[in-house]
Amino acid sequence: MQLTFEQKLLTAFGVLLLLVMAAFTLSGDVRLQSTTETYVDALIDDTVKQSTSSIAEWLNTRLTMTEATAKALESVQDDDQARLVLQMIRSGGGFRDAYVGRTDGYMLMQTPEADATLPADFDPRQRPWFKKAVSLGRASFTKPYQDAGTGDMIISTLAPVKRGEYEGVAGADIGL
Repeated sequence: MQLTFEQKLLTAFGVLLLLVMAAFTLSGDVRLQSTTETYVDALIDDTVKQSTSSIAEWLNTRLTMTEATAKALESVQDDDQARLVLQMIRSGGGFRDAYVGRTDGYMLMQTPEADATLPADFDPRQRPWFKKAVSLGRASFTKPYQDAGTGDMIISTLAPVKRGEYEGVAGADIGL
């Protein structure tokens, strides 16, 4: 079959038209992918910034609660009153545990059952959270560490109890 000049020209124009359309389609696809990636990256960055801010605010609220607990423990006279204060911070702040370690080595948890989870030779003065609060003299957070009672990874809020029967360090654990 022999094609006429007009048919050859029409075929060449059709092939050229298909190639141009394919090039435009590929170019549009590349631009769309680039724009989508830029948009998604911006959304992720914004979400991370918002989440970081929310997490920081949540943690700072827990730190303020621990400071208030330390202040309340300055005027507490016995273990029953101290346990009540510790139970309030635990339930109000959603902490895993709340406790106070005294400068004489005595450790008090929010309940007698929680006390029973501690090793017999437990001395709060040897724990990093106690040492950090004493050395800083102000409220702070610990780095993540393994809980002595459960073996779980936690961080603790801590605040010094500066006077009274429970002088030492108040703390509360946040599970990771």
